[in-house]
This record gives sequence, structure tokens and C-alpha cells, in this order.
Amino acid sequence: MIINLPESSEFKNLSIQYLAQAIDHVFRTELIISPAALVSSFGDFDEEWENRQGVLGNSLIMLFLSIENYFKYEVSQLDPHEILTVESRECIDSSESYEFETLFLIGLDELISKYQRIDGKALSGSALAMLEDLRVRRNKFTHGLHRELMEPNYIVESIAEYLTNIWGATWISEFREVMLTEPLYGLFDEDEENMQLLQYYKFFEDYLSQRKFRKLIGMPLRGRRYLCPHCQENSIESGGLVEATYACLEPNEPDSVELYCWLCHKYAEVERTHCEMQSCPSNVIYPKDTYKSHTSNICLTCGSEQGS
Repeated sequence: MIINLPESSEFKNLSIQYLAQAIDHVFRTELIISPAALVSSFGDFDEEWENRQGVLGNSLIMLFLSIENYFKYEVSQLDPHEILTVESRECIDSSESYEFETLFLIGLDELISKYQRIDGKALSGSALAMLEDLRVRRNKFTHGLHRELMEPNYIVESIAEYLTNIWGATWISEFREVMLTEPLYGLFDEDEENMQLLQYYKFFEDYLSQRKFRKLIGMPLRGRRYLCPHCQENSIESGGLVEATYACLEPNEPDSVELYCWLCHKYAEVERTHCEMQSCPSNVIYPKDTYKSHTSNICLTCGSEQGS
């Protein structure tokens, strides 16, 4: 018999931790290369990355482990025995006791096959192509035979494909739980998390097309983006220089008076009056708010303060 069967959540917890490491290997290295990347642009350091191929290799390996454990999580929800090899499953009927963690688990290919047999879990062609290419590259790095130059955009694009077409937008709430946050003066825990997540959003947005980025965070593919009065207030208050433009009208109609933010997941009521800045075409204004020092009575497109 097999004892100490794992909870499926154990694999999901591992998956999100490996994901955080895969992202941070690139994200934090670029901040070391250029702290100004937050206000200029990520992804402009090709020459620097030529000498950091080992960092990208570690990121790729962490991404592979994240994906592998995500599939283990999905398949083990049906039955943890399903992720054991055929030889290891023979221990199920044995009179001896075998610890689950000492047995052999199936590889990625078989995990993908079993995953796709779960109702509604079919993978797109682009996801399958990404998984196969990642598997080959991971094997080369593991065996020390990866001789081709790798760029960080390959890692970021692969992460986006994984999170968008396999994991889904719920990855964000789970990523928050393992995200490293720095204490920020005057902000509560949730606001600190949002400000850290704002930096990750900026990182992904600099690497991805607008369509891919919107899909990654679950934002509607159409509709103008606006400053979120809550997140922009916190960004300014904490000394940040990244604009929190992750809010959209909901619904996206000419007379809508409510914004929804895809960063803090809060709503804000707005006024539909024309911005007093002549060069700004917007008519989405956040009204006077005595609780906000920086975003009270401003245009949520250009950020300018309104006179009345």
C-alpha cells in the first residue's frame, strides 16, 4: 500500500513559488542592471543579458517546474495515484507500506496527456508548442548543452502563454501570497501588495503587446485605460513613479459612471465631464474626495487637476 498521499494543494503551492522565482530572476535582475527601468522601460538590456545566460537558464528551469507542478495539481485532484509511474502504481496493492514521496512520478508529457483528458482542459496549439519548446530547452540547460543565446523576452512570453492559456487570470491572487513586499510608509498591507504588483504589471507590459498584456491580467481587450484613483493615490503617496493606469469603464459605454481597476479590484464612481486641459480629449473625471490628497478632482486620463 502507499501511505502519506499528498494533498493536491501541495503541488499548487509549489507551482506558485516556482513561478515567483521564474519571474523574479528576470524582473529583479533588470532592476539591478537599471533601477530606472520602472520609469523608463524593461527589456532594453540585450547586451547585459548575454553575460547572464545562467540567470535566464535558472528562470527557465523554475518556469518548467512551475508548469510541471501545476499539471500535477490538476491531475492529482482526480486521484494522487494518477501522477505515479506504472511501476510505482504497482505498490498500491502491495502488502508493504511505501511512502508516496519515495516513488517515481510521471513526466511532463504524460501529465499533459492526462490533463487534457479532464473535461474542459484541452490545450491550445500555441500552449502545446510553448510546452514542447520549453521542455527541449530545459533539458539542454539541465545537461549543460544549451549553446544558443537566450533572451529574456523568450522567458516572459512563455510565462505569459502559461498564465494566460493554462493557469488563467486567477494566477494573480495566488501570486500575491508569495510576492515579496516592501514596507511602504503610510500604506496598509493590501495597498503595499498592490504597489508591488504595480511594478510587476509594468514589467510584463514593457515586454508584451497590449493584447497579450490585457489577456494576462484579465482586462477587457477593448476600451480606454484610465488612472485608478485608489492605486494612483497610493503610488504617489509611496513615492512611486509608475502610473496606475489599469482601470476601465464598466460597462464600456459613453454614459458609464463607474470604473473597475484590474490591479486593486476596486470600483470608483466618476463624473462624465470634459477635462479642462484643452489638449486632453477625456471626459472621465474623479470628483473631489477629502480622503485623497493627490487624486481628488482630477482627470483620469491626463492626471490634471480640475478647477471646479
